[in-house]
Amino acid sequence: MNATAPQPVVDPATVWAEAGSRLMQAAVPADARPKLRPPWFVERQAAARAEYAQLAAPQRKDEHWRFADLRKFDLSEAIPGEPFVGGDATAAVTRSVGLSHPAAKLILGNDRLLHADTAAADGIVVMPLLDALQVHGDLIKEHFMAQSAGLGGEKFYALHAAALRGGVFVYVPAGLEVDRPVELHQWLGGMHASTFPHTLVVAGRGSKITVVDYFQSLGSEPGFACGVTDLAAGDGASITYVNCQRWSRKVRALHFVSTTAGRDATVRSAFLHLGAAWARTESFCLASGTGSRSEMFSLAVAEGTQEIDCRTRQIHGQPHTFSDLLFKNVLFDQARTIFSGLILVEEGAHYTDAYQTCRNLLLSDEAEANALPGLEINADQVKCSHGSTTGPLDGEQIYYLRSRGIRETEARQLLALGFCRDVIERLGDADLEHALSSMVEEKFRRMRKA
Repeated sequence: MNATAPQPVVDPATVWAEAGSRLMQAAVPADARPKLRPPWFVERQAAARAEYAQLAAPQRKDEHWRFADLRKFDLSEAIPGEPFVGGDATAAVTRSVGLSHPAAKLILGNDRLLHADTAAADGIVVMPLLDALQVHGDLIKEHFMAQSAGLGGEKFYALHAAALRGGVFVYVPAGLEVDRPVELHQWLGGMHASTFPHTLVVAGRGSKITVVDYFQSLGSEPGFACGVTDLAAGDGASITYVNCQRWSRKVRALHFVSTTAGRDATVRSAFLHLGAAWARTESFCLASGTGSRSEMFSLAVAEGTQEIDCRTRQIHGQPHTFSDLLFKNVLFDQARTIFSGLILVEEGAHYTDAYQTCRNLLLSDEAEANALPGLEINADQVKCSHGSTTGPLDGEQIYYLRSRGIRETEARQLLALGFCRDVIERLGDADLEHALSSMVEEKFRRMRKA
């Protein structure tokens, strides 16, 4: 009898090194479009390539990767995403349906612009990032990937900078308040294709803007996404950023979000996780100005073997600052979620007011929710609290609905929808709330049919 040959042991670090080399080669060559790449940007990408090579690959025992299943993070077949052409481009534009009357709308496929509608922008700058480098280079240089989250994903943060070949720049001049949201549709398509969506939002002093960012897959193929969002609010400015993640169920995704809020500024960020096989978000918020406010919301609906991993850091660097975090997870089947968050109050940041809450609803005995909230306080006269709850639905509520002729499966999903409403309603925009609720309800309907 022939013995089975032993399978070679694959080193994840080697796989990531080879994948990074492939993906970075797809970035815009320095000599191909020189006008779109000022020297500082070329140097930034070169430094990122070196940084990616030098940084160690994450290990299961690393504290920042605690509970994460790195076996699901496989880049061995990841390749650069090709431009959308023909029917793919048409399908992406046709399917980019969101709010009824956005102030501006950009559609990208594998990081390339497919369609732009900025006729109603009313003074807002909304344009592809590489094009914006020509006319807003100094502003972009100041805020482009200026703050690393420092939450464990630094190697892949560097990969994003090195492989970046597109993105969107949104700028609101000082004093301009925009009533209607800006919509961005960023698509991924192609077998094992990769995308590196980048969204940079800069709000001038006293301005106001809402940006809705959709991450979506054109088909059901496996792929890789590594995105970065930079939010910079000047003194007295207000930014609301909503990210709707609906990647294919075979996509592995990373998303890094960096927020800075100036004096008396307000930044509100919300994340809706519905897709991806494995998704990790690292969110960093710096209250850098006295009187600034930060609100962070997240809602994940996970099924099957999905894993949603959220790591956050709320940093209070000045007195009289406020932050509020509410993350909710609804888990079916063998789904897993991870939340690890820290409120850091630095020395001198007196009279800080900060909250952090994670709530998990388990709709299966096999689902798993992990939560690690934390506080580090180095100032006086502060009000900080954190907490986490995990549990199943109330049996009495299920019984009440069943007694009125509603099947148990539908009763459980109705109660789960009610659990989700709190996050969505905090956005305070009826049109936006309706759009997000429709996405969540669509996922519940699909699960009922499965």
